[in-house]
Amino acid sequence: MVRKENNNIVKKSEIEKLLDVFSENGLHIKELNEEKIKDLMDVGLVSAAPLSFYDMANEDRIHSIYPKESIFAAKVSALWQKEGWDADVWNSLIKAINDSRKTTLCQFIYALEIPSIDVTIAKQLAAYCNDNICEFTALLLETATGYQKVVSQLMTIKGIGSAEAQNIAYDMQLTACERNEFYYYDCFVNELEFASAHMTRSCVQIMMETFDTNWIYYNGKYYEGQKENAVDDVYEQIHEDESKVKIIGEIPATMLAAVRTLI
Repeated sequence: MVRKENNNIVKKSEIEKLLDVFSENGLHIKELNEEKIKDLMDVGLVSAAPLSFYDMANEDRIHSIYPKESIFAAKVSALWQKEGWDADVWNSLIKAINDSRKTTLCQFIYALEIPSIDVTIAKQLAAYCNDNICEFTALLLETATGYQKVVSQLMTIKGIGSAEAQNIAYDMQLTACERNEFYYYDCFVNELEFASAHMTRSCVQIMMETFDTNWIYYNGKYYEGQKENAVDDVYEQIHEDESKVKIIGEIPATMLAAVRTLI
């Protein structure tokens, strides 16, 4: 894994990568350090994939509701046998992981470990996308169908020149075009809570064009439109759902799907 730092490409180990992802610049997990990561990996509770930390926290939540003997419980028990671990340390870590779910677009972009994107560029991209995760996702996907258009868009950001814009667009394109990479990206997004996750019409259009479909999956729900005017149909459905939720009050975007089941 590589990361651009001070205009230099720096190779990082798996653990260094995770520490970078979960640093203050990224999805900050306050309780995490190198030794804890090594211990968690050693017993098989996490892997080199950042998403595995949220999977672990999800498993803990399920286990706390339905406690039983399981592979997960055996792994946690093995962890607690290690020096420096006990129930309090474990619970504190799980809380820190769950606290990190509430994040900013800038922190998320940095945590993606896209080689050409450092802290400064992550901030610039977040501002360009109005701190809206949906707009960033649309920009990411647009690199698959309109690479040069994205390069031109990036060049409008102060401080980003032609060569840098091409590097950023190229690295983003790898995430958008590799099915496994984008699936991972989508799962990652669904584990987090963003201040803004508003689906604009242009976002709907880009997502549908990228996958050549007349439907999209958004916040736990499928939206489908008629072929002739699918973009408008889907956008209107999403807008209607979001309007219903606003009546209830201030609700995090990641909870929209759960709230819809009550409407």
